Formats: sequence, structure tokens, C-alpha cells
Amino acid sequence: MGTFSSSPQSTYSVRLLRPIGQLVRQGQYGSPVLDAALAWLDLLGRDALVPVLTAHALLDLITTITKNPSLGVRAAVQTAPRRRRPALGESLSTVGSSIERACQRLRALSDGTECKLELHSGNALLRLENSVRLPALGEDYQTCSVLAQLQGAWPNRLRESLDIWFRHPEPMALGEYRKVVSGARLHFGARLSGFSFPARFLDLPLGRARVRPAALCEV
Repeated sequence: MGTFSSSPQSTYSVRLLRPIGQLVRQGQYGSPVLDAALAWLDLLGRDALVPVLTAHALLDLITTITKNPSLGVRAAVQTAPRRRRPALGESLSTVGSSIERACQRLRALSDGTECKLELHSGNALLRLENSVRLPALGEDYQTCSVLAQLQGAWPNRLRESLDIWFRHPEPMALGEYRKVVSGARLHFGARLSGFSFPARFLDLPLGRARVRPAALCEV
């Protein structure tokens, strides 16, 4: 599980990679190889597409050189959008509709990613599948960035009912994960990537405060 058939030329938008590159650059790791890879990333245009295997090679290089397993989660936290109030007469979103919009943005930025909202025995499951299995850094970034974009407008009782699923093994430190959604239950070594919560929350209005998508997710 966790992969689906797609073109061998599947790509990511460079906008998905740049927050990770910016965070790595702040660390000043003193690696000419890593510096050259980040410089290449900077040269790409805003609408450039990066082959999936090239992107994964970059993520593997970052993991090897930085030896920092929390980089993906930290980069995801930085994509959390600012809040705004809706204009007069603007319809209020529900939890379910906000998830659907997040899925549309993710699909537009990665044609190698499938984002599915499913119902199972009273629970809503957002399943994130990739044509090529993600490195741990990439899985952390993908799952946690979707949550970071959404959870700011969620009520506390939904956050506390959340289960987050990762396919990679449990890391030694979980502090950065707790910053994404405090109170959520974390599961590692799972058969899927994504998150789930009681389906009754899908129709819950987000309220007067709504989130504006971060630049990462504008399409």
C-alpha cells in the first residue's frame, strides 16, 4: 500500500521543495555538495517541475548530510498559513470542504501524489499515496504540511480526536511532531500515510476565522 500507478515522469512543483531548501540553508552545514544542490534549486523558475526521482535524491542527500530527522516536520510547520476573516457574504467552509481544497492544491503541485478522503466505520481517513514511495523526510513534510495548512481553523475537540499515520519507523524524538497538532495520536510503521478522525466532524463549520493558503500551496 501507499503507491499507485502513474507516469514514470511524475513531477513535483519546485514550490514543494523550496521550504525544505530554505530551512536547510539556515543550518549552514558546510557541505559543498549540499550547497551546490541548493544553488541548483534556487536557479529553477517558480513554475519549474522536478522529476520525482530527482527530488527524492535531493531529500536523501539532505538527510545524509544534515543527520537531522526532524527537518521535514519543521519545514511543514513553516508552511502554516496566516489567518484572515472572510469577506461579507462569503460562505463559511466546513472541515470536509477545506480538506477537499487542500487535496486539490496538493494534486496540482505533485502529479505523483494521490490524495483521497475515505469513510471507514464512522471515521474519515485522508489517505496520501505516492507513485514512488517517499523518503522519511518527504513523508513527514507531505503529511504534516497538509495538517499545518488545515488545523489552524479546526476546533480543539477535532485536533484531540486526530490520528496521524506514518509509514516510516518512529524517530527517537517526537517534539517537532507535537508542534503540528498538539494532542493528536501518532502512529509509525503504519501501512499508510495520512490522518483520520471521527467522520461527524466533516460537516462542522470552521467558524468566522478562516485560513489563507500559504504561498507554497497557491495554484
